[in-house]
Amino acid sequence: MPTPNTTTERKKYGDVSWGGLLRLTTVLARMPLAILWISTKSILFRRNSFKRTTYAALMRWMSQQVPDIGTMQYMIPNSVDGYKTWASSNSLPITVETLSHDTSIMWIGPKRTDRVVLYFHGGAYYAPILPAGLSFLHHLQKELNKNGCDVGVAIIGYSLLPTAVFPTQIRQAMLATEHILASGVDPANLHLVGDSAGANLLTGLLSHMLHPLDTVRPMISPKEAIKGVYLMSPWVSLQSTSSSMVDEASEDMATCSGLSRAGGIFMAAVPAEQRAYAEPIYAPDSWFEGLDSIVERMLVTAGEAELMRDDILQFSDILSKHQSQYTFILQPGGLHDDPILDFMAGVPLDQLTPLTAKAVEWLAAGIKESSH
Repeated sequence: MPTPNTTTERKKYGDVSWGGLLRLTTVLARMPLAILWISTKSILFRRNSFKRTTYAALMRWMSQQVPDIGTMQYMIPNSVDGYKTWASSNSLPITVETLSHDTSIMWIGPKRTDRVVLYFHGGAYYAPILPAGLSFLHHLQKELNKNGCDVGVAIIGYSLLPTAVFPTQIRQAMLATEHILASGVDPANLHLVGDSAGANLLTGLLSHMLHPLDTVRPMISPKEAIKGVYLMSPWVSLQSTSSSMVDEASEDMATCSGLSRAGGIFMAAVPAEQRAYAEPIYAPDSWFEGLDSIVERMLVTAGEAELMRDDILQFSDILSKHQSQYTFILQPGGLHDDPILDFMAGVPLDQLTPLTAKAVEWLAAGIKESSH
């Protein structure tokens, strides 16, 4: 998902100025030529598959052309509306639970209370879950079912910038997780999965469980450790200056300037003393002590050619010291959110990144452990 190129804040989702609409019109008018040029370059200079290379380049171009958050949101339905349209087009039931504080939970297929994957979507805290993310989750669910691991998949719908700022999203993540557990799901049968900003939110929730925020009530403690947490391409430094942010600028689908500006909007509401909740890479060395007591196993993945690579590698070293069952995978040649990118680009199922199969394998192992 491209990131905005402005720090202009607006009061509601999708609020766009007349100037923004005019610029968007010109961008859309130029898009066919941009696609032709990008496709030609992908044929000549690609390091990855044609579809993945072309789509990543198109996302970079959009990030540079679309002026602000409101204009970007104007083009995309909110999470719940987008989910309803996607579910209908895939002949799946529409199940949305509405919780307090504008929190929602959307289910892929029937709601279950035996084994559940709760998903925290990415999007730089301004974008909703996209159809590609929903399709990835549906594929993940079907692959787990093939492995004898029938699961319910739920997605948390949290408030986005600029409508809501930190720590609203941590409060909503806590409410959704508590709701899933209160519905009868045993912690040993629950996996929490997040990508990019969703993974950032998930680390914020873990931080709140370990060090409750003064402005958010403590989370109702699960009776035992949650079975697993998977962080896909976690956004751990919201205004990074690491080497990979420059080295991979011509490969990844995000842009360094866009990420920095989006991160700046979010971080503007984060008090300096609470930075670790939003940028865990800068947390004290002892911050994640006790992680084993709240999460049994963890998986972190990153792409070798993604902007956030260096930050994720540094964060992985921190987590590995506090999590006994810890797995890290660096996907060769991979980009940001590699498994989801495949579904954005329309890659055939038999050509998906190996990372998707590895994620299924890791989740299946945890689910089967809890089944015995």
